[in-house]
Amino acid sequence: MANLRLTYRILVLLALFTGVSSFSSLESVSSEILAPSSSPIDVLSPLLYCPPVLPSGWGDVLTTIDGVEVRSNGGDLDIGCNTDPQRPNEPYYGPRYQCVELAQRYFAIKFGTPNVWPNVGSAFQMFDHYPDGVIPIDNGDSPGPQHGDLLVFNGGSDGHVAVVDYVSGGRVYFVEQNWLGSPGGRGSLAISDSNWIENRGDYWPLGWLHYGSNSQPSPFIVSVDYPVDGIPRGEPAVISVRAKNLGDEASEGYLSVSLPTNSDGLWALSSAPDVGVYWPGDTLSSSYGTGTITVQYPLVEARALPWGSSQEYLLDVHIQPQQIVTFIFYVKLTMKSRANQWFYTPDFGSTDQQHEFVEVYGFPVGSIGGGPTPTPGVPPDTGVSLRLAEGFKAVLCSEVGYAGTCDTYFSDAANLLQPL
Repeated sequence: MANLRLTYRILVLLALFTGVSSFSSLESVSSEILAPSSSPIDVLSPLLYCPPVLPSGWGDVLTTIDGVEVRSNGGDLDIGCNTDPQRPNEPYYGPRYQCVELAQRYFAIKFGTPNVWPNVGSAFQMFDHYPDGVIPIDNGDSPGPQHGDLLVFNGGSDGHVAVVDYVSGGRVYFVEQNWLGSPGGRGSLAISDSNWIENRGDYWPLGWLHYGSNSQPSPFIVSVDYPVDGIPRGEPAVISVRAKNLGDEASEGYLSVSLPTNSDGLWALSSAPDVGVYWPGDTLSSSYGTGTITVQYPLVEARALPWGSSQEYLLDVHIQPQQIVTFIFYVKLTMKSRANQWFYTPDFGSTDQQHEFVEVYGFPVGSIGGGPTPTPGVPPDTGVSLRLAEGFKAVLCSEVGYAGTCDTYFSDAANLLQPL
C-alpha cells in the first residue's frame, strides 16, 4: 500500500508539471467513494488512502458536540478509509476521518440530511452543493453563525469545514476533524460585530451553512465558583454558578447543582424566574425528558420557561457541612428547543442520578473550625445574605440532612425577601 500511495503521489507531480489535470487533496471526497467499497483497504482518491496498519490514535474520540463524536485521523491528513474496524456497523458518512465526514455525519444525525452530499468533491464545495433545507450565509452577513452551523473555508486545494459550537467574547468556537492545528478537535477564530470571521492562515471562511429548522438554544456554563481550597467543618460555603444561552430562545432551561455528599444547611437563591429543591423520594424527569426517576440525593434547580437568547442567570447554593468529607457536587445545564429537542452541557463524561451528563467538582471539609450547627429554616447572616438584587428568588429549607421542605421567596424593590 505504501508503494501504491507513492505511485499516486508521483502521478500528482506529473500532472502538475504537465498540466494534464489537478487532483483533490487534503479534504477531498471524490465521486468514486460516494458508495463505500466492500474492500477493507481502499485508495479513495489520489491523495487519500487507507493503510493496512492504521496509525496509533486513529478513530479515537477527541471531543463531542450534541453527542456526536469528533474523531482523530491519526495525525495523517491523507487518510480516508471507507470502514472503521472499531465501528463496523456505523453508516458511511464520507472518508474516515476527514473534515467532511464529521460535517455530513453531524448534519445527518441532527437534521436528517443525506449521509453523503451529492456533487461534493472537496470541503469548500459544500457551500454551493447542499441538501434541501440548508441555507448558506456569506461571511459577514446575518444572522451570524450559531450552534450547529457548518463553517466552510476555502483555501489550499480543497478547503475545510468545521461545526460551530458557540460564539462568545468576539470569537466563534468550533469542533473539527483532520486539522493539525487542533489536536483536541476544537478551534476558534475572531469574529467582528458585523459577523466577519477572520482568515485562518491561508484558509478563508466562505460563510456558514444553517439548517432551516435549526432554531437551537446553545447552553453555556459561564463560571463555577466554590471554595477550591476547602473549608473547616461547620463553616458555610457557597457554590455559585452562572449560565447563559448563547443560541436561540429555549422553551425551557434548567441549571442544576446536585449534592450527592450531603446537604447540611442547604438554602439557595437565583436570578432565574424560578428556583426549587428536589429531595430524596421526589419524582424527577430523567434521560433528557424520556423517563423518570425517584430522587436519591438533593438537587437544586434554577428554571426559566422560556430561557431567552443571550440571557444569563445566576444560581447560588449555600451549604454548611457538618462532616469531615470531600464535598462533591454536580453541575449541568439543559435546554429544550421550540422543536422539542434537548441541548445540554456537558455532553459527555460522568452522569448523575437523572442519567444525564454533569461536571463533577469537589472540595475538602476539614476538622478545624466547627461553626454553629445550622438552624432549620434560618440561613446564616440573614441581614446581609438575604438583601438581594430586585427580582432574585431564594429557597429556604426547613430541615438539615436528606429530607425537608422548602419555602420560596422573592426580592422586592427594597431588596428585601418576601414570601412567594
